[in-house]
Amino acid sequence: MKILVMSLLRLGDIFMHNALARSLKQQHPGCEITFLVNESFSSSLDVLDSVDHFILFPREYLQKILVEQKQNISVAFLEMQEVVTTVNQQNFNLILNATHNFLSVRLMDLFEANEKRGVQYQAGKPAIYSNSWLKYFDEHFSAGTRSDFHYLDVLHKALDVSFQGITKTARASGHDGAVYLQVLTSDIKKNWGLEKFRELKTKIENKFNQQKVYVLCSSKEYAQVSSVFSIAEI
Repeated sequence: MKILVMSLLRLGDIFMHNALARSLKQQHPGCEITFLVNESFSSSLDVLDSVDHFILFPREYLQKILVEQKQNISVAFLEMQEVVTTVNQQNFNLILNATHNFLSVRLMDLFEANEKRGVQYQAGKPAIYSNSWLKYFDEHFSAGTRSDFHYLDVLHKALDVSFQGITKTARASGHDGAVYLQVLTSDIKKNWGLEKFRELKTKIENKFNQQKVYVLCSSKEYAQVSSVFSIAEI
């Protein structure tokens, strides 16, 4: 059985969707799971131990074409057409929409599979909710309102996947025992502040003797982060 999971959200969401993939493996032994993810996260995907394959979605490239002036928007159309063709050539038995935004529901209409679950368009029109949990998920998590249930619990119920909870795997890890702090986000208003992370790093090192603590950043963020942290700390 071949399953595609659309995970076109942020990196943290993709990591949580690994639990969805693990549940699918339990529910469908021997299944082959592919994630559709944004291309910008390609370097971080090797930690998803329950995903067999990835299809990369060129979101930033498409945005560049559609937003900047003097761009040929037909290139964006051809790029999208290639993504849809790549997916449909895989002959997936099941496609799950774990993203639930306008892009993903339109892609659900274009993708072909024996079965599709999650919020979707059908023949260019919004499809009715397949169950009450799907409606709840769309109203609370897609709209960003408070939920009385955990994200993963609702997501599993919305997509009709049995959830056994989060368990540790026996997979060997190359973790060096250090603590890594992600000090910046893609949204400025969500940033805590580099000086506060500097204080946190110092507190961890003082409380846990000889604990190694490093900070993470992209190449674009390096100049900003290196104004507070040394090269050895990054």
